[in-house]
Amino acid sequence: MNLFGVHLTVLAGPGLPIPLPQSALDALDTLEIALGTDEPSALQAQFKAGRGSTLADIADYPIMNQAGLKAGSRIVVLLTLGIVPAVLFDGIVTQTQLNPGQGQGDGTLAVTAADVRAVMDRVERSESYPAMPVAAIAALVMARYAQHGLIPMIIPPLVMDVDLPIDRVPTQAGTDLQFLKQLAERSGCIFTVTPGPAPMTSTGYFGPEPRIGLPQSALTVNMGPDSNVLTIDFQNNATDAHAVTGDVQDRSTNRSVTVRTTPPLAMPLATESALANPVTAGERRYEARGGRSAAGAIAEAQAQAERSAQVLTAEGDLDGTRYGRVLQPRQLVGLRGCGRAHDGLYFVREVKHQLKRGEYKQHFKLSREGLGTTTPVVVP
Repeated sequence: MNLFGVHLTVLAGPGLPIPLPQSALDALDTLEIALGTDEPSALQAQFKAGRGSTLADIADYPIMNQAGLKAGSRIVVLLTLGIVPAVLFDGIVTQTQLNPGQGQGDGTLAVTAADVRAVMDRVERSESYPAMPVAAIAALVMARYAQHGLIPMIIPPLVMDVDLPIDRVPTQAGTDLQFLKQLAERSGCIFTVTPGPAPMTSTGYFGPEPRIGLPQSALTVNMGPDSNVLTIDFQNNATDAHAVTGDVQDRSTNRSVTVRTTPPLAMPLATESALANPVTAGERRYEARGGRSAAGAIAEAQAQAERSAQVLTAEGDLDGTRYGRVLQPRQLVGLRGCGRAHDGLYFVREVKHQLKRGEYKQHFKLSREGLGTTTPVVVP
């Protein structure tokens, strides 16, 4: 499927996916892919479901004979902007919805799919992981999904809290996805899955929120022919930021230890951090869930404070063909043309790709900890 220089490839099928036939691609009306940091990535595709003229087509809608569009099939979407293809989505079809319509060709088939996180959320387990650090537990859990092409990318948390088996044994009571999210929250990390880097693979990231590396090509506003952003809105919820303080009974020494968060440890993206403003920043009490060491409690409290500090959000639409690249979530991106308070670097929280014939948009959600750019120049 070609969209003004954008080439779309769809692989689908039970087991090993194969390219969809041209007849199915011709029936594709719209395609929407949401890639997020916190929630499973999702795909929604709508196909025309008209009746054909042959005897077989009269018996059923031709689009319904496509095995790759049935529930349980694997679906992979590649997008080529220029020369190098990028993996936009890799997941499993979870739902189909047929609307027969009232005429000869006005029926539609809607196909919904989710990434490997949907598979990780299907089976509840009761497991124990004695004497294992958090990074090793995350690697062991993700190894169960190697057959789905999941490649672990694990960055150990700053605080490594390893329990002796006679003291405490980490246990899992729930699905693998729920357990990995709990591990990430308690250790000041995130768990997310991104498609690629190669077709039939996904990358499972477990570690601190990444704030290093080269930023992606800049989002440009109000700069004439260089502009690639169609719409953008900012929201600064400064009162959401709060420090976390309290006390915890250290399980190894049985002594009460004061828990108090420090300024964010991640690389700053704003000069006016909401946590540093005593007028708007609040304070919350730390509540330990289960036996905690002092180091583990401090790391968990610090993570809670830093999550609350992401008060400045930007949401808008990007002209995909003019931008010329696929904006990736879980990375940094530069923004220019919106003034000193709102220009600079942001963390990409979510990207939604919206494709239909003649149009390609990328809807984005960005965040950082306050106003003011930390870089004088944003590289195009």
